[in-house]
Amino acid sequence: MQFLGASAEEGPGDQYPFDLRPLLELSAEGRATVERLAGAIRTPLAAGDPRLHHYVARSYQARFAKQGEIVRVVLDEPISREILPIKSVAVMKDLYTTIAKDVGETVAIERIFAQVDGDFVRVLDHFISGEPWPPTREDRMALATWASLQRVRTPTMRRQFEVVADSLTKMQLSLITDEDSARAHLRQIGIEPDELAVEALLEAVANMDQWEVVPHQNEMVRTMLDVGLHSMPYFLGRKVTVVRFPEEGLMISDNPVVMDVSAGTLTHGLGLGLATADEVWIPMNRSTALVLHNDEGLEEVVVDAPLEFSVDELNQLIASQAHREIYCHPDDVWRLDDLELPHSRRPLLTMDGGDWVKATADGMNSPPTRRGHHRYRKER
Repeated sequence: MQFLGASAEEGPGDQYPFDLRPLLELSAEGRATVERLAGAIRTPLAAGDPRLHHYVARSYQARFAKQGEIVRVVLDEPISREILPIKSVAVMKDLYTTIAKDVGETVAIERIFAQVDGDFVRVLDHFISGEPWPPTREDRMALATWASLQRVRTPTMRRQFEVVADSLTKMQLSLITDEDSARAHLRQIGIEPDELAVEALLEAVANMDQWEVVPHQNEMVRTMLDVGLHSMPYFLGRKVTVVRFPEEGLMISDNPVVMDVSAGTLTHGLGLGLATADEVWIPMNRSTALVLHNDEGLEEVVVDAPLEFSVDELNQLIASQAHREIYCHPDDVWRLDDLELPHSRRPLLTMDGGDWVKATADGMNSPPTRRGHHRYRKER
C-alpha cells in the first residue's frame, strides 16, 4: 500500500528511533539524564540480553508483593486471582526490541527503562522517609522521567498509537474523492499517477474498513518516546505531596500513574489527561502514595490522609484507570471484593467531531475487534 503514504510493512529507516533532545531543553538535570541514557542507545542485541520486557518494573511491583509474589487480577476475570512471581507479571516478549540499521536488533530501550526504573525506586525511598525535603531537582527529574515514560510504555498504549496512526491516515485519504485528487495525492508522495495507481488508490479509499495501517515497531517506539519525553514538563511543573494512610492495602495496575479531576472543574469537550487533571496519583507502597498537584494553597509536604479519603477510595480510582490488570499484595486480596472494576472491552480512544472520514479505525469510539497490538517481527 505504498500509494497510501503509509505502509503496514515500513522498514526501520535510516535513523534509529530515539530522540532525547526534549530532555536537553528542560534543565541541567535533563542534560545529565541524557548523558546517562545515551550510552545504551546504539548497543546491539547480545547473548543474554533481556527479550522479556516489563511494562511495570519488577522493582516497583516488589513494593506491593509478598516475598516476591503478587496477586494478578484480570479485569474480565475478576474471580480469577492468581498469585504469581513478579518476574512473570506485566511482562511481554520483545515489547521494546527495535532494529537499527547499523547495529541490527537491540533492546536499548529496555536498558534505558532499567535505569529510569532504578532511579525512580530510589527516589521513592527519599519521599517515604521525607529526607531530603522538599524534593531535590534530581529527584524531581527522576520522578518526571519515570512517570512520563510509564504512561506510554504499556501494550494498551501501543495499541492506542496504532489506532491513531490508522485514523490519521484515513482522515487524510478521506479527502480523496475523485481521479484528480487521487493524482494529486500520488504526486505528493512521489508516485507516478498512472491509470493503474489511480484506480488502486480510489479502490482502497472506497474500502477503508477492510484494511488497517500499522507502522513498524521502530516507529511505535519512536512515538512512545516522543510522547513520553514531551509530557515531562506536565509532571515537573506540579507540586509534590506525600500522603500517608493509616493502614496498608494500596494496589497498583498496569497503568500505575492515575489522574483525577475535581467534580465540575473539567472544561466541556476536554478529556481527562495530564493537562486537565487536578491531581496525579502514584502509589509508592501499600500505605503511602504520591500526589502531584497545582494547589496553590498546599505546600509540598508529607501529610496524613484525611479521614474522608481512605485506601479503598484511592484503590477505586486506580482500578477505574487500569487497562487490563490489577496487582496487589496477597494479604490485600479481600479489598478487591468492594471495588467496581471496569471492563477491558471498551473503546481504546474516543473522539468527538463530524463525519471526517469514510471509515473508523478499529477501537475508535467502540470496542476493538483486535485487542492486542501487532507483535514484534524480525526483518526478513
